[in-house]
Amino acid sequence: MPVLKVVAKISDQFPCLTGVLYVQNITGTISSQDPKYPFEAVITSGHDVIRTTKSGQTAILDAVLVGHLKDSDKKFLMKYSGHLSFSEELVEVLTGKKTEHGPPGNVKSFGTIELDEEAKGDKESWVVGQTMVGNGRFFREGEDLFVEYLTEFM
Repeated sequence: MPVLKVVAKISDQFPCLTGVLYVQNITGTISSQDPKYPFEAVITSGHDVIRTTKSGQTAILDAVLVGHLKDSDKKFLMKYSGHLSFSEELVEVLTGKKTEHGPPGNVKSFGTIELDEEAKGDKESWVVGQTMVGNGRFFREGEDLFVEYLTEFM
């Protein structure tokens, strides 16, 4: 069962090198999907470096998201890496021809969440030292592009 749901809006993106896309100004939310594992947070900023592989069929992700716990000013830092498979449906979402491409699966990720010292010991501190593994998908709401991950912890 997924433990956390991460929904991030992708605002600004631009090529910075051949085969490399830089995504910045990522915002969104992180919400627990299981009451036994409480974690609610707001993503206030983030970036992702997406490198297309030589085949052009996949890309490697390297992302950092920062923000605060919901209803608090206690901070978090999420770092994750991953793998993106360019299916025909996914390309249609990325280019604005479709709004979604089905269940999570085209994006695989793994990473960690760190908490500010003042948040350690709070109900959310269970995430510290855990490795998260996620499956993701892209979708659109109007012109806005989002990525959604359902994550579990190892």
